[in-house]
Amino acid sequence: MDVDLASVEVVFAQKLACGEPATRQRALRVLHDWIREQSAKKPFDDSDLMRLCKGLHYVMWMQDKMILQEELADRIGGLINIFTSEEEKVKFVACFLKSLSNEWPHIDRWRMDKFLMEVRRMVRACFTHLASLKWKKEVRDEYWAVFRKTTISADKSFNEALKFHFASILLDELDAAGGLTKNRRLHA
Repeated sequence: MDVDLASVEVVFAQKLACGEPATRQRALRVLHDWIREQSAKKPFDDSDLMRLCKGLHYVMWMQDKMILQEELADRIGGLINIFTSEEEKVKFVACFLKSLSNEWPHIDRWRMDKFLMEVRRMVRACFTHLASLKWKKEVRDEYWAVFRKTTISADKSFNEALKFHFASILLDELDAAGGLTKNRRLHA
C-alpha cells in the first residue's frame, strides 16, 4: 500500500487499545473510514488484514462492558461491508478466523464469552451479506471455501475449540439469515 502502514498501525493500536471507551469508539469510526479509503485505492493483502484482525482482537479484549461488547462485535462483523471488493471481504473473514484461532489459546475464562459472541456476530454478518446478495452461488462458494479451510477443516493447526463453536452456531445463524432451501445448498 502507498501509506506507511507501520506508522498508521501504531496509531490505531494505541487508540483502539486505550482504556478510555470514547477514545476507542472514535478510533473505530476513524478505522472504518480509513479502511474504506485504503480499500478503494489498493486492496489489502493478507498480512495487512492479519495485523488488522489482531488489532481488532485486542480492541475486543479491552472492552469490559457487555452492552458495549455486543455493539463492538457487531461493528467488527460489519467491517465486511466496508471493503470495496468481494475478494477483500472474503480475505477479511479468512484473516479474522485465522487470527482468532491464533489468539484463542490465550483467551482466559473471564473473556471467553465475548469472543464466542464475536465469532457468532461475524458469522451472522457473513450470512446477512450473502442473503443480501440472494445467496449468489459464486460468492457463497468463496465464503464456504474459507470455512472449509478454517472452521470446518481437518487441519489440526486451526483451533479445535473454535471449530466446535462454529459448528454449534452455524445452523442457528443460517436460519436467522433466511435458512437453507434446496436451491441454497452450501456444498460445491
